[in-house]
Amino acid sequence: MVGVQAIYRERDSDSVTYGFNINQQLVDSLIAPNVLVSEVITQQSITGDPATGFAFQDKTLASDSYEAELEYNSLFASYDHLWHDKFQIVAGVRVEEYVQTTETFSLQGVGGPVTGEIDETSVLPSLSLNWFYAEDQQLRFAVAQTVARPDFKESANATFYDTEFDFRVRGNPNLDISDILNIDARWEWYLSDRDSVSAAIFYKDMDKPIERVVPPASGTAGNSRTFANAETGELYGIEIEGKKEFDIGEDYSRSFFVALNASVIESEVSLSTGEKRKLQGQPDYTFNLVLGYDDFARGQQLTILVNQNGESIKDVGILGNPDVIEEPRLAINLV
Repeated sequence: MVGVQAIYRERDSDSVTYGFNINQQLVDSLIAPNVLVSEVITQQSITGDPATGFAFQDKTLASDSYEAELEYNSLFASYDHLWHDKFQIVAGVRVEEYVQTTETFSLQGVGGPVTGEIDETSVLPSLSLNWFYAEDQQLRFAVAQTVARPDFKESANATFYDTEFDFRVRGNPNLDISDILNIDARWEWYLSDRDSVSAAIFYKDMDKPIERVVPPASGTAGNSRTFANAETGELYGIEIEGKKEFDIGEDYSRSFFVALNASVIESEVSLSTGEKRKLQGQPDYTFNLVLGYDDFARGQQLTILVNQNGESIKDVGILGNPDVIEEPRLAINLV
C-alpha cells in the first residue's frame, strides 16, 4: 500500500489585553483577606491616576499577536504479509517534509520581528510482527520511529493566557523537534467477539523532549510558563487492560460491561547539566475503570467512568525555580 498526504495551515492570531495600574502602597492599603473585587475596584477608587487610585490601561504587548504558516507533505508505503495463518509482518516507512514558520515580535516590541522556523525532512520506519499461536490468542511486537513537533503556540514568541491555571504562556521560537523511538510487546487473548484481555510492556527513547517550564522572573511575570527542550528522555512501563460484557434478559436487549485499563510507568529526563528527573506531564501510574449499562431497545446508555492518575510534574522549574507538582487525583464521571 502506498499513499500521499498534504496539509497546509495558516493562522493569524491577535490578542488585546486591558488591566488596571495602581501605586503599590495603595494596593496594600486596599487589599485585605476575603475582600471582594467589587469592594476594591469602585467608582471612587478608579481615578485614572495610579498615584491616587486605579487607572484603566491598555496592557497589550507587541508579542501578543503572531502569524504562522505550516506546510506538511508526506509519502508512505507499507507491506503486509501473512505466513501459514500464524505469522504476520507489517513493514512500513513514511517520509515527511515539514516546514513551519511563526512570526511575531519581542515582548517589548524592539529589535524587529522574531521568527521561528522548523524545516526538516524525517524518514520514519516501522515494523510489526504478529504471532497467532492459538485460535484466540496472539503476541505482537512493534518498533517505530516517530517525531513530536511544537505547534504554533509552542513555537511562536507570543504570549497567551491560560484561563484554567491563571497564568501567561509564551512560546519558544528556538524549540527543536523531538525524535522518538517506540518499542512495545503485547499479549492479547480474545475470550469472545466482545471480551478480551491483554498485557503489554513498552519503552520510549526521546531525543530533545519538549516540556513546559517555569522561567526565572519576578513580579507578575513570575507567574508565567514557556517551553524548552530537555537533552534526552526515556520511559518504560507495563499495561494491562480487559473488557467483559454480560447480556441481561432473555431477548438480550440489555447488557452490562466492565472495562479496565491500568499502567505503571517509569520516566527519566537527562539535562545538559547532568541532572536527572521525571518527564514533565508523565504520571507514575494511570488507572481507568468503565462500568456501562446499555438498553438497546430504548436507546439508552448509562456509564460510570473512574480515572486515577499518579503524581506528575505539571511544570518544570528551571534556574532555581521549584517544579510544580500535580498530586494524585481521582475523577469520577457519570454519563
